Amino acid sequence: MNDIITVRASSISDLFDCAYRFEGRQILGMRSPASRAMVLGTAVHAGTALFDQARMEGNPIKPDEAAGAVVDKLRDPGEDVRADENDMSPKDAEIIGLTLHTKYCTEISPRYEFRAVELDLGGLDIDVPDQGVTVRITGHLDRSRTSILPGAHALRISDLKTGARAATKDGKADVRGKALQLGLYQILAEMALNTPVDPVGEIIGLGTSKSTPIGVSEIASPKQQILGRGDGSPSLIEIAANMMKTGYFPPNPRSMTCGPKFCPRWNSCAYHE
Repeated sequence: MNDIITVRASSISDLFDCAYRFEGRQILGMRSPASRAMVLGTAVHAGTALFDQARMEGNPIKPDEAAGAVVDKLRDPGEDVRADENDMSPKDAEIIGLTLHTKYCTEISPRYEFRAVELDLGGLDIDVPDQGVTVRITGHLDRSRTSILPGAHALRISDLKTGARAATKDGKADVRGKALQLGLYQILAEMALNTPVDPVGEIIGLGTSKSTPIGVSEIASPKQQILGRGDGSPSLIEIAANMMKTGYFPPNPRSMTCGPKFCPRWNSCAYHE
């Protein structure tokens, strides 16, 4: 019987960015306080999800009616928030959060006919015979929208991302490093909803800088990265299974998020400068 290794879809990118940080967070359970920027992302997600859910159920509400969820989460995040002099102020976070919420509700949400919001995807077991393990992928589409685009015949997974560089002024979303998580969401959604999923995925970017840019960009075939190309090269699932089975979690001191703000293992890590 294969060993079962459980991985959350939202953490898979971390494994391939800095596996040492992944081990600290996902296997050793190490945690660090959230930044205000992280709380801002959660708050914007809460407000936009409420707005989309109401639209999907046929009882649309105004952006202002859903904006209370943004403010509530910012003022009571329900977790420790790191005090950082370089972080945005609570007032700035509220202004940016409400601006992005309104932009999303008026400029992005109307483009879609929603099939699911806040969808619990359960789990999917992927056997990796060469490694003698089964990778169990779990996920929750907490920042995603499953929708039918006009003229399309399959569901499209559109993952909502926030961050200082999440979008550009010319209306493009930052898709770097997003294909892994999006590909897993596609696989899970196809199983959970028992319906074909568009091979093209989408990132909806909401920029948390003061200029609050928003943008949408496509990713051609994110699922293919997960399952492999069929040419004999290992799939990312096979590579991940090998790392987790052997306990091989190499550090990456050149990661863009290598620092005390992002890594709970920073103080005990001997590999960064």
